[in-house]
Amino acid sequence: MALTEIVKASLAILIVLLGGLGLAIAQPVLTDDNTLRRLIGLSVEFSTFDVSPVGDAEHLVDLTGEDRTWDISSLTFRDPAPQPAYYSEPNESMPAAADPRLHEANVVAVSDSESETWTYQRLDATGHYLLGRVTVADFDRDGRNDTLVATFDPVSRVFPFPLEMGSTWADSTSQFLEFRGSPPIPVETVVASNVVEGWGTLISPDGMAQALRIRTEAHITDASGQISTQRTIRVITPIPDDLLENTIYSSRVEMVVDSVDGLLALQYVSLSASRPIRVAPQDPLARSIHLGPNYPNPFRGTTTIPLHLGDAGHVRVSVFDMIGRRVAELLNESLPPGAHHVTWNAGTASSGVYRILLETRTSAASRLVVIRK
Repeated sequence: MALTEIVKASLAILIVLLGGLGLAIAQPVLTDDNTLRRLIGLSVEFSTFDVSPVGDAEHLVDLTGEDRTWDISSLTFRDPAPQPAYYSEPNESMPAAADPRLHEANVVAVSDSESETWTYQRLDATGHYLLGRVTVADFDRDGRNDTLVATFDPVSRVFPFPLEMGSTWADSTSQFLEFRGSPPIPVETVVASNVVEGWGTLISPDGMAQALRIRTEAHITDASGQISTQRTIRVITPIPDDLLENTIYSSRVEMVVDSVDGLLALQYVSLSASRPIRVAPQDPLARSIHLGPNYPNPFRGTTTIPLHLGDAGHVRVSVFDMIGRRVAELLNESLPPGAHHVTWNAGTASSGVYRILLETRTSAASRLVVIRK
Protein backbone atom coordinates (compact mmCIF):
# COMPACT_ATOMS: atom_id res chain seq x y z
CA MET A 1 0.00 0.00 0.00
CA ALA A 2 1.67 3.22 -1.20
CA LEU A 3 2.01 6.24 1.03
CA THR A 4 0.06 8.37 -1.43
CA GLU A 5 -2.82 5.87 -1.25
CA ILE A 6 -2.79 5.98 2.55
CA VAL A 7 -2.69 9.78 2.64
CA LYS A 8 -5.45 9.88 0.01
CA ALA A 9 -7.54 7.44 2.02
CA SER A 10 -7.09 9.51 5.14
CA LEU A 11 -8.16 12.59 3.22
CA ALA A 12 -11.09 10.59 1.91
CA ILE A 13 -12.43 10.82 5.45
CA LEU A 14 -11.32 14.44 5.85
CA ILE A 15 -14.95 15.45 5.64
CA VAL A 16 -15.70 13.91 9.03
CA LEU A 17 -13.32 16.36 10.65
CA LEU A 18 -15.36 19.29 9.42
CA GLY A 19 -18.64 18.24 11.00
CA GLY A 20 -20.65 20.36 13.33
CA LEU A 21 -18.71 23.55 12.62
CA GLY A 22 -20.25 26.89 11.76
CA LEU A 23 -18.36 28.08 8.67
CA ALA A 24 -18.81 31.84 8.68
CA ILE A 25 -20.44 33.30 5.57
CA ALA A 26 -17.64 35.81 5.12
CA GLN A 27 -14.82 33.29 5.45
CA PRO A 28 -15.10 29.62 6.41
CA VAL A 29 -12.82 28.65 9.29
CA LEU A 30 -12.17 25.26 10.90
CA THR A 31 -11.43 25.73 14.60
CA ASP A 32 -12.91 22.80 16.54
CA ASP A 33 -10.34 20.13 17.38
CA ASN A 34 -12.93 17.79 18.91
CA THR A 35 -15.07 17.26 15.82
CA LEU A 36 -13.78 13.83 14.89
CA ARG A 37 -14.36 12.56 18.41
CA ARG A 38 -18.06 13.29 18.01
CA LEU A 39 -18.18 10.65 15.27
CA ILE A 40 -17.04 7.81 17.52
CA GLY A 41 -19.51 4.97 17.14
CA LEU A 42 -21.08 6.45 13.99
CA SER A 43 -21.41 4.39 10.83
CA VAL A 44 -20.75 6.23 7.56
CA GLU A 45 -20.46 5.22 3.95
CA PHE A 46 -18.81 7.33 1.31
CA SER A 47 -18.97 6.65 -2.43
CA THR A 48 -16.37 7.94 -4.86
CA PHE A 49 -17.65 8.90 -8.32
CA ASP A 50 -15.25 9.44 -11.24
CA VAL A 51 -16.06 12.21 -13.70
CA SER A 52 -16.20 11.20 -17.38
CA PRO A 53 -15.17 12.88 -19.58
CA VAL A 54 -12.79 14.65 -17.24
CA GLY A 55 -12.33 17.54 -19.68
CA ASP A 56 -15.79 18.81 -18.74
CA ALA A 57 -14.34 19.85 -15.38
CA GLU A 58 -11.22 21.69 -16.55
CA HIS A 59 -12.79 25.08 -15.75
CA LEU A 60 -12.69 24.16 -12.04
CA VAL A 61 -8.89 24.02 -11.87
CA ASP A 62 -8.34 27.79 -11.82
CA LEU A 63 -11.24 28.74 -9.53
CA THR A 64 -9.31 30.14 -6.57
CA GLY A 65 -9.92 33.12 -4.32
CA GLU A 66 -12.81 34.35 -2.20
CA ASP A 67 -16.53 33.68 -2.59
CA ARG A 68 -16.12 31.23 -5.49
CA THR A 69 -18.71 28.73 -6.75
CA TRP A 70 -17.61 25.21 -7.73
CA ASP A 71 -20.56 23.75 -9.65
CA ILE A 72 -20.29 20.05 -10.51
CA SER A 73 -24.01 19.33 -10.61
CA SER A 74 -24.14 18.99 -14.40
CA LEU A 75 -21.10 16.72 -14.79
CA THR A 76 -21.36 13.03 -15.74
CA PHE A 77 -20.28 10.57 -13.04
CA ARG A 78 -19.34 6.91 -13.37
CA ASP A 79 -20.55 4.20 -10.99
CA PRO A 80 -19.22 4.75 -7.45
CA ALA A 81 -16.79 2.72 -5.38
CA PRO A 82 -18.52 2.41 -1.95
CA GLN A 83 -16.34 2.59 1.18
CA PRO A 84 -18.19 1.92 4.44
CA ALA A 85 -16.51 2.74 7.73
CA TYR A 86 -17.17 3.48 11.38
CA TYR A 87 -15.29 5.41 14.06
CA SER A 88 -14.01 4.23 17.40
CA GLU A 89 -11.75 5.11 20.27
CA PRO A 90 -8.63 2.91 20.40
CA ASN A 91 -9.13 -0.25 22.44
CA GLU A 92 -7.14 -3.35 23.33
CA SER A 93 -9.06 -5.59 20.93
CA MET A 94 -7.70 -3.74 17.88
CA PRO A 95 -4.72 -5.18 16.02
CA ALA A 96 -1.38 -3.57 16.89
CA ALA A 97 -3.06 -1.82 19.83
CA ALA A 98 0.16 -2.16 21.84
CA ASP A 99 2.38 -0.74 19.07
CA PRO A 100 4.17 2.27 20.64
CA ARG A 101 4.10 4.07 17.28
CA LEU A 102 0.29 4.16 17.46
CA HIS A 103 -0.26 4.84 21.15
CA GLU A 104 -0.96 8.56 20.70
CA ALA A 105 -4.01 7.88 18.54
CA ASN A 106 -7.32 9.04 20.00
CA VAL A 107 -9.56 8.12 17.03
CA VAL A 108 -9.55 5.05 14.81
CA ALA A 109 -11.42 4.83 11.51
CA VAL A 110 -12.33 1.20 10.79
CA SER A 111 -13.22 0.05 7.29
CA ASP A 112 -16.36 -2.05 7.30
CA SER A 113 -15.37 -4.80 4.87
CA GLU A 114 -14.18 -8.40 4.91
CA SER A 115 -10.55 -7.22 4.91
CA GLU A 116 -10.76 -4.64 7.69
CA THR A 117 -8.38 -1.74 8.01
CA TRP A 118 -7.80 0.34 11.14
CA THR A 119 -6.54 3.88 10.49
CA TYR A 120 -4.99 5.38 13.63
CA GLN A 121 -5.29 9.16 13.93
CA ARG A 122 -4.47 11.89 16.39
CA LEU A 123 -6.54 15.05 16.79
CA ASP A 124 -5.39 17.79 19.14
CA ALA A 125 -5.34 21.56 19.40
CA THR A 126 -2.56 21.85 16.81
CA GLY A 127 -4.09 19.73 14.05
CA HIS A 128 -4.98 16.35 12.60
CA TYR A 129 -2.24 13.73 12.31
CA LEU A 130 -2.08 10.30 10.65
CA LEU A 131 -0.06 7.81 12.74
CA GLY A 132 -0.50 4.55 10.87
CA ARG A 133 -2.75 1.93 9.36
CA VAL A 134 -3.23 -1.77 10.10
CA THR A 135 -4.81 -4.14 7.58
CA VAL A 136 -5.79 -7.71 8.40
CA ALA A 137 -6.26 -9.96 5.35
CA ASP A 138 -5.04 -13.17 3.75
CA PHE A 139 -2.42 -11.46 1.58
CA ASP A 140 -0.62 -14.67 0.55
CA ARG A 141 -3.86 -16.71 0.20
CA ASP A 142 -2.73 -19.49 2.48
CA GLY A 143 -5.98 -19.57 4.41
CA ARG A 144 -4.62 -17.54 7.35
CA ASN A 145 -4.95 -13.82 7.97
CA ASP A 146 -1.81 -11.67 7.90
CA THR A 147 -1.35 -8.32 9.66
CA LEU A 148 0.21 -5.54 7.58
CA VAL A 149 1.27 -2.41 9.47
CA ALA A 150 2.01 0.91 7.75
CA THR A 151 3.63 3.60 9.89
CA PHE A 152 5.02 7.10 9.33
CA ASP A 153 8.22 8.68 10.62
CA PRO A 154 7.47 11.38 11.55
CA VAL A 155 3.69 11.14 11.73
CA SER A 156 1.90 12.73 8.78
CA ARG A 157 0.29 16.12 9.32
CA VAL A 158 -3.01 16.09 7.45
CA PHE A 159 -3.88 19.71 8.29
CA PRO A 160 -3.43 22.28 11.08
CA PHE A 161 -5.90 24.13 13.28
CA PRO A 162 -7.31 26.60 12.59
CA LEU A 163 -7.88 25.76 8.91
CA GLU A 164 -8.97 28.87 7.04
CA MET A 165 -8.41 30.89 3.90
CA GLY A 166 -4.66 31.41 3.51
CA SER A 167 -3.57 28.60 5.85
CA THR A 168 -0.29 26.99 4.80
CA TRP A 169 1.54 23.97 6.17
CA ALA A 170 4.17 21.43 5.21
CA ASP A 171 4.21 17.68 5.63
CA SER A 172 7.39 15.62 5.32
CA THR A 173 7.21 11.95 6.22
CA SER A 174 8.44 8.50 5.26
CA GLN A 175 6.27 5.42 5.10
CA PHE A 176 7.34 1.98 6.35
CA LEU A 177 5.52 -1.31 5.77
CA GLU A 178 5.91 -4.48 7.79
CA PHE A 179 4.16 -7.77 8.28
CA ARG A 180 3.75 -8.78 11.91
CA GLY A 181 7.03 -10.31 13.05
CA SER A 182 9.10 -8.95 10.12
CA PRO A 183 11.38 -5.88 10.06
CA PRO A 184 9.91 -2.66 8.60
CA ILE A 185 10.68 -1.87 4.97
CA PRO A 186 10.96 1.75 3.76
CA VAL A 187 8.53 2.37 0.91
CA GLU A 188 8.66 6.06 0.03
CA THR A 189 9.06 9.59 1.31
CA VAL A 190 6.64 12.42 0.62
CA VAL A 191 7.46 16.10 1.01
CA ALA A 192 4.32 18.17 0.51
CA SER A 193 3.30 21.80 0.77
CA ASN A 194 -0.33 22.76 1.33
CA VAL A 195 -2.32 25.97 1.07
CA VAL A 196 -5.98 26.90 1.46
CA GLU A 197 -6.37 29.02 -1.65
CA GLY A 198 -10.12 29.53 -1.89
CA TRP A 199 -13.49 29.53 -0.15
CA GLY A 200 -17.04 29.65 -1.41
CA THR A 201 -19.86 27.28 -2.35
CA LEU A 202 -19.81 23.74 -3.72
CA ILE A 203 -22.88 22.78 -5.78
CA SER A 204 -23.15 19.02 -6.22
CA PRO A 205 -25.82 16.38 -6.90
CA ASP A 206 -26.35 16.36 -3.10
CA GLY A 207 -27.07 20.09 -2.86
CA MET A 208 -25.13 23.23 -1.88
CA ALA A 209 -22.65 23.72 0.96
CA GLN A 210 -19.88 26.11 1.94
CA ALA A 211 -16.43 24.84 1.07
CA LEU A 212 -12.69 25.39 1.34
CA ARG A 213 -10.28 24.72 -1.53
CA ILE A 214 -6.90 23.14 -0.62
CA ARG A 215 -3.96 22.73 -3.01
CA THR A 216 -1.25 20.14 -2.27
CA GLU A 217 2.08 19.96 -4.12
CA ALA A 218 3.79 16.65 -3.33
CA HIS A 219 7.27 15.37 -4.20
CA ILE A 220 7.44 11.59 -3.82
CA THR A 221 10.65 9.55 -3.61
CA ASP A 222 10.17 5.78 -3.83
CA ALA A 223 12.44 3.06 -2.43
CA SER A 224 14.53 2.99 -5.61
CA GLY A 225 15.20 6.74 -5.48
CA GLN A 226 12.81 7.66 -8.30
CA ILE A 227 11.15 11.05 -7.79
CA SER A 228 7.71 12.07 -8.98
CA THR A 229 5.53 15.10 -8.37
CA GLN A 230 1.77 15.48 -8.04
CA ARG A 231 -0.58 18.43 -7.59
CA THR A 232 -3.94 17.72 -5.99
CA ILE A 233 -6.77 20.20 -5.50
CA ARG A 234 -9.53 19.42 -2.99
CA VAL A 235 -12.76 21.30 -2.42
CA ILE A 236 -14.08 20.12 0.95
CA THR A 237 -17.38 20.79 2.73
CA PRO A 238 -18.58 20.45 6.33
CA ILE A 239 -20.89 17.65 7.36
CA PRO A 240 -24.33 18.66 8.70
CA ASP A 241 -24.70 19.59 12.35
CA ASP A 242 -27.30 16.85 12.87
CA LEU A 243 -26.40 13.42 11.55
CA LEU A 244 -29.67 11.56 11.13
CA GLU A 245 -30.33 8.16 9.66
CA ASN A 246 -30.22 8.29 5.85
CA THR A 247 -28.43 11.66 5.81
CA ILE A 248 -26.62 12.05 2.47
CA TYR A 249 -24.42 15.02 1.59
CA SER A 250 -21.42 16.18 -0.42
CA SER A 251 -18.05 15.73 1.19
CA ARG A 252 -15.43 16.76 -1.35
CA VAL A 253 -14.28 17.15 -4.93
CA GLU A 254 -10.74 16.04 -5.68
CA MET A 255 -8.79 17.04 -8.80
CA VAL A 256 -5.41 15.58 -9.77
CA VAL A 257 -3.55 18.01 -12.01
CA ASP A 258 -0.38 17.51 -14.06
CA SER A 259 1.64 20.66 -14.72
CA VAL A 260 2.06 19.70 -18.38
CA ASP A 261 -1.08 17.80 -19.37
CA GLY A 262 -3.57 19.64 -17.17
CA LEU A 263 -6.45 17.93 -15.37
CA LEU A 264 -5.95 14.16 -15.25
CA ALA A 265 -8.74 13.03 -12.93
CA LEU A 266 -11.66 14.37 -10.94
CA GLN A 267 -13.60 12.52 -8.26
CA TYR A 268 -16.67 13.50 -6.29
CA VAL A 269 -17.46 11.94 -2.91
CA SER A 270 -20.99 11.51 -1.58
CA LEU A 271 -21.23 10.55 2.09
CA SER A 272 -24.09 8.76 3.82
CA ALA A 273 -24.38 8.74 7.62
CA SER A 274 -26.42 6.27 9.63
CA ARG A 275 -27.15 5.58 13.28
CA PRO A 276 -24.40 4.60 15.74
CA ILE A 277 -23.24 1.00 15.85
CA ARG A 278 -21.30 -0.96 18.44
CA VAL A 279 -17.52 -0.71 18.45
CA ALA A 280 -16.23 -3.90 16.88
CA PRO A 281 -13.51 -6.15 18.26
CA GLN A 282 -10.75 -7.45 16.01
CA ASP A 283 -12.80 -10.33 14.59
CA PRO A 284 -15.54 -8.76 12.41
CA LEU A 285 -17.77 -11.83 12.91
CA ALA A 286 -17.64 -11.32 16.68
CA ARG A 287 -19.55 -8.03 16.36
CA SER A 288 -23.21 -7.86 17.19
CA ILE A 289 -23.84 -7.73 13.43
CA HIS A 290 -21.86 -7.81 10.20
CA LEU A 291 -23.18 -6.90 6.74
CA GLY A 292 -21.02 -8.41 4.02
CA PRO A 293 -20.59 -7.18 0.43
CA ASN A 294 -23.39 -8.25 -1.91
CA TYR A 295 -22.64 -10.37 -4.94
CA PRO A 296 -22.70 -9.63 -7.75
CA ASN A 297 -22.18 -5.88 -7.47
CA PRO A 298 -23.00 -4.11 -9.75
CA PHE A 299 -25.93 -6.33 -10.75
CA ARG A 300 -28.82 -6.35 -13.22
CA GLY A 301 -31.69 -8.25 -11.59
CA THR A 302 -30.83 -10.20 -8.44
CA THR A 303 -28.07 -9.93 -5.85
CA THR A 304 -27.28 -11.85 -2.66
CA ILE A 305 -26.50 -10.01 0.59
CA PRO A 306 -24.65 -11.97 3.33
CA LEU A 307 -24.99 -11.04 6.99
CA HIS A 308 -23.80 -12.40 10.33
CA LEU A 309 -25.43 -12.06 13.75
CA GLY A 310 -23.48 -12.36 16.98
CA ASP A 311 -26.71 -12.83 18.94
CA ALA A 312 -30.24 -14.01 18.21
CA GLY A 313 -32.78 -11.26 17.70
CA HIS A 314 -35.16 -9.41 15.45
CA VAL A 315 -33.58 -8.32 12.17
CA ARG A 316 -34.75 -5.92 9.50
CA VAL A 317 -33.05 -5.53 6.11
CA SER A 318 -34.24 -2.64 3.92
CA VAL A 319 -33.23 -0.92 0.67
CA PHE A 320 -33.13 2.87 0.31
CA ASP A 321 -32.53 5.06 -2.71
CA MET A 322 -30.06 7.93 -2.60
CA ILE A 323 -32.63 10.46 -1.43
CA GLY A 324 -33.57 8.34 1.57
CA ARG A 325 -36.77 6.65 0.36
CA ARG A 326 -37.30 3.03 1.43
CA VAL A 327 -37.82 1.11 -1.83
CA ALA A 328 -37.84 -2.47 -0.53
CA GLU A 329 -37.95 -4.51 2.66
CA LEU A 330 -36.01 -7.75 2.28
CA LEU A 331 -36.30 -9.15 5.79
CA ASN A 332 -38.24 -8.39 8.97
CA GLU A 333 -38.16 -11.32 11.40
CA SER A 334 -36.28 -12.97 14.25
CA LEU A 335 -33.15 -14.96 13.38
CA PRO A 336 -30.74 -17.16 15.34
CA PRO A 337 -27.07 -16.19 15.67
CA GLY A 338 -24.68 -17.07 12.85
CA ALA A 339 -24.41 -16.60 9.10
CA HIS A 340 -27.46 -15.77 6.95
CA HIS A 341 -28.17 -14.22 3.57
CA VAL A 342 -31.01 -12.39 1.86
CA THR A 343 -31.73 -11.89 -1.84
CA TRP A 344 -32.88 -8.71 -3.50
CA ASN A 345 -34.73 -9.03 -6.78
CA ALA A 346 -34.58 -5.44 -7.96
CA GLY A 347 -37.32 -5.99 -10.55
CA THR A 348 -38.24 -2.68 -12.15
CA ALA A 349 -35.89 -0.59 -9.99
CA SER A 350 -33.94 1.84 -12.16
CA SER A 351 -30.20 1.87 -12.60
CA GLY A 352 -28.37 3.72 -9.87
CA VAL A 353 -26.95 3.56 -6.35
CA TYR A 354 -28.95 2.13 -3.42
CA ARG A 355 -28.18 1.57 0.26
CA ILE A 356 -28.78 -1.69 2.11
CA LEU A 357 -29.53 -1.11 5.80
CA LEU A 358 -29.29 -3.97 8.32
CA GLU A 359 -30.95 -3.19 11.68
CA THR A 360 -31.32 -4.97 14.99
CA ARG A 361 -32.66 -3.56 18.24
CA THR A 362 -29.13 -2.47 19.30
CA SER A 363 -27.07 -2.09 16.13
CA ALA A 364 -27.14 -1.09 12.48
CA ALA A 365 -24.84 -1.46 9.48
CA SER A 366 -25.14 -0.41 5.87
CA ARG A 367 -23.39 -0.55 2.51
CA LEU A 368 -24.02 0.75 -1.02
CA VAL A 369 -25.03 -1.41 -3.99
CA VAL A 370 -25.26 -0.54 -7.68
CA ILE A 371 -27.88 -1.56 -10.24
CA ARG A 372 -26.60 -1.35 -13.81
CA LYS A 373 -29.12 -2.25 -16.53
